[in-house]
Amino acid sequence: MYTTLTIQTITALAVLVGVLMRAVFKRVWAWMDSTLLPARYLKKRGVRRRVGSNPKTTNI
Repeated sequence: MYTTLTIQTITALAVLVGVLMRAVFKRVWAWMDSTLLPARYLKKRGVRRRVGSNPKTTNI
């Protein structure tokens, strides 16, 4: 019983960490995207991007 509980706890923690890392990575990637890439390059390709939780797409 003890080992099962431990395995379940480890699994839950691993899933939680995975979700958190994914969220952080997405945020960092979006920030890098908007900061480091030249706006002219994005405008030329006409890339439309969702900003935050706003459902409206904004043209960068």
